[in-house]
Amino acid sequence: IYLRHENECWIGEPQSVTLLKGNSIQRFPFGKEDLTPQFLRSFSFFEDARQTLYCVSYFGRVYKFNTVENKFELFAHFPIDVNKIERIDDSLWIITEDGVYQSALNKEGGFTSPERKYAIPGASCIQPLARGRYFVGTTSDKQYIIYPQDGTMFSLPYTIKDVSSAYLTNDNDLWISSSDGLVLLQENLFNAIKSEEQAKFIESISEDSVQNILYYATTLDLFASRMVDGIPSKPQLVLTV
Repeated sequence: IYLRHENECWIGEPQSVTLLKGNSIQRFPFGKEDLTPQFLRSFSFFEDARQTLYCVSYFGRVYKFNTVENKFELFAHFPIDVNKIERIDDSLWIITEDGVYQSALNKEGGFTSPERKYAIPGASCIQPLARGRYFVGTTSDKQYIIYPQDGTMFSLPYTIKDVSSAYLTNDNDLWISSSDGLVLLQENLFNAIKSEEQAKFIESISEDSVQNILYYATTLDLFASRMVDGIPSKPQLVLTV
């Protein structure tokens, strides 16, 4: 669903898009090459810098809306298996089954060719977070935080299966829609560490607040996890006795 104006709502269907405007409904059909077996990811919508409307089929065909003739016209091609498209500032983020692509919006209208920025399998959605970070959901049980400034990323140390969408509140609470239901992630609250060492009894825990490192000790081993934005990284063995 894409809300363009207060009284203009666009809805993707398996082989068409529908415009709800005021009390009227208008459907725009497409060919069999754009037929998908689902509603959720059949078509995505965005506008360029000149507020021109585009829709993109799951198979990557980009259609531009001709306001004079009141129809969509084939304009370009994106990578296939498009799960979501989000316009964030002056960029398009194209979320596909084989990764996350980025395209720049031109000031005179239109956009640049997409470039793959992150090879994340099964990427399904993207949500901007605080401090220049982005959450990327996937259809697997691994979810990610990416840093576009330097191109890095890491996976969350939690198992969350089949994420379809995410929403950030004004309090920076991240709500995630998954096959397990709604999941709430809050920073600096409780952070689970899941690893092979989890089955071992932890004797003690200590934090180096200066270096942002969390240490925990078992009977024989000492492990360390570096805290990144309030989330512990994968534990590393420091010492064995």
